[in-house]
Amino acid sequence: MVWLIAFLCGAVVMALEILGARILQPYFGSGILTWASLIAVFLAAMSGGYFLGGWLADRFPTLRAWAFCCFWHQEASCSSCRWNDGFSHRRRR
Repeated sequence: MVWLIAFLCGAVVMALEILGARILQPYFGSGILTWASLIAVFLAAMSGGYFLGGWLADRFPTLRAWAFCCFWHQEASCSSCRWNDGFSHRRRR
């Protein structure tokens, strides 16, 4: 089961990278520097998340803490999608 979850998370991250490149393309182009910057941001965010997740798992090894972290991760993801939607609508004028 852990292998399936890891595979699905990797697929989602790769899809988000491609989506991020498509969103940035009208503003910065689709050159190698844009892709390198995007991948660097994703890798930095993932390593920070792994560090913070490992630290929290060591400090609070309960299901309730895990559910709390998942809830706030979901909230952050949804709020960034809402922010991006407003940003892209302003650009189209």
